[in-house]
Amino acid sequence: MLVRRVKKAVSRPFENLGALDRLIQYLRLGSSIMVVVFVMMLTLGALVSPSKIFIGKLNTCLVDIAQGLFDALQQSVEAKTANYVNNGVGLTTSEILILTEYTTSQVHSSPQYVVSSTYGWCRVDNRTSPTSNSTIGNHTQCHNVGSTYIFNYRELMKEIGLNAILEYTYGSLDGSSYESSKPYVEYMDRLETTKIRMVNLLYTVGSLHAVMLVCSLWYYSVKGRSLSILKERILVHLISLISLVVCVCAMVSAVTLVTISIELRSRIQSELHYMGISYHLGKTWFTVLWLLAVFSCISCMVWSGLVWCIAEKSTDSMESYELGILATANQAQDDDDETAFVDQKPQETQTEHLKLPPGTSSSQARLLDDGSGGILHPVVSSTSSYSDTNYQRVVVPLSALSL
Repeated sequence: MLVRRVKKAVSRPFENLGALDRLIQYLRLGSSIMVVVFVMMLTLGALVSPSKIFIGKLNTCLVDIAQGLFDALQQSVEAKTANYVNNGVGLTTSEILILTEYTTSQVHSSPQYVVSSTYGWCRVDNRTSPTSNSTIGNHTQCHNVGSTYIFNYRELMKEIGLNAILEYTYGSLDGSSYESSKPYVEYMDRLETTKIRMVNLLYTVGSLHAVMLVCSLWYYSVKGRSLSILKERILVHLISLISLVVCVCAMVSAVTLVTISIELRSRIQSELHYMGISYHLGKTWFTVLWLLAVFSCISCMVWSGLVWCIAEKSTDSMESYELGILATANQAQDDDDETAFVDQKPQETQTEHLKLPPGTSSSQARLLDDGSGGILHPVVSSTSSYSDTNYQRVVVPLSALSL
């Protein structure tokens, strides 16, 4: 009995729906489910697997860094010492290579790359075979910081052993260290505040779509079954309002997160590209983010768009159409009642048999056709001795008379 009740309650929202209504229901429920799944991928998925679902990747490959150091040293040394060393020709290539090898040895412990996720970062190192000195796989080490984590690339480079690169690139900025300069600190604070707000907005989007999913099932459970039309209208307008708010929040969150990530990539590119260090956006994370925004817009269209832009006009037209049908049906019913009343008189007269006043001859009766289906009205002459009102006018069918 309990299983039957549960099964009936689960199947209730999907009953008594036409083809178009069922398609709209699938779009509404499906879009909400997809948004909830995408929010979980961006948050819980990034927490469980930060090395695969990440926001950005900092490429710190030792080969690229060595090449970048060689190019940078060559340009710098030739520009500064061309007039003072080796009769104006600067350092030789061998000398620059020695400097490059020395500098590279200072950053030999740097990872292959570093990924920045929603709640922390991971370093990925190449594992090499001690015998053949070949790569046998990657070793990933992740650090979970929390929801306040922000990709502070200068501090991160110092932590993974790229101090020589930082010293060479930034040196001393306004008498302070490279990671504590005022413009950089202000930029990191603004980036952290914006990122925290947008992640909280993602939580809001996922929570509201979960509420929408429950309300949608409730709406389809009472649609057409409730005696209170007001309850259905309040429920459908409430869901439509939530879908509009969620769509706006999802778009704001997606656009803002993409903007700050592109800005961070441009900053790293302008400061460190000549050192062989680059920053790339995570394709999986941002693809899921844009899908989240798209399905939020679809949910808004199938709720707010249909309810506020299309359903109202359709409802008014349907109500007018139903009123017209009702009026036509009432008129037809009245005509049927009148016809039944007229047809009932000859039936009653026929069942009571024709009774003419005694002494009335056939010549004293005139048969008049009233034009109503061949019904004749014999009218008794006033000279008859029987002039009672009951016999003044008798309505009989034509077949009842023997002419």
